Amino acid sequence: MVDWQWKIGILHGYGEAIWQEMAGKIKHVTRIVPTPNGDVMFAKALICVIGTDRNPQFDVDKLVVCSQDLQESLAQGATRVWEGGVIVTPPNGRIRPQ
Repeated sequence: MVDWQWKIGILHGYGEAIWQEMAGKIKHVTRIVPTPNGDVMFAKALICVIGTDRNPQFDVDKLVVCSQDLQESLAQGATRVWEGGVIVTPPNGRIRPQ
């Protein structure tokens, strides 16, 4: 099992985002969209869903401005988004950060 870790931070040319990182590579670039009531929703980066490579990986050194580990509850939600699962709690698909 490969141990990709979820990170949150700023990507050069993209802004605030979360992504999975391992061994100098990043994948599953995702924007966190805050909602007015304090919840968040996830939006996959377009290059990760409509490009010819369905699982692109990018060099950390070229993109990451700063980063830190992501809260476990948000990491679980982001993993479900990329694995095709559905967030069932709460029923509207939103996640409230802790």
